[in-house]
Amino acid sequence: MQDVNKFMKSFEMTQKMMKQMNNKKGGMKNMMRNLNMNDLKNFKI
Repeated sequence: MQDVNKFMKSFEMTQKMMKQMNNKKGGMKNMMRNLNMNDLKNFKI
């Protein structure tokens, strides 16, 4: 169950990042500003 929750969280984070990158108004800059470093530390491929 814990693995499923981790997968879902990483999937949702990836989905959010893709939406922000597709945003025409400074998408990449906004994405970098909004990143939570703790989320990145826990992110594993």
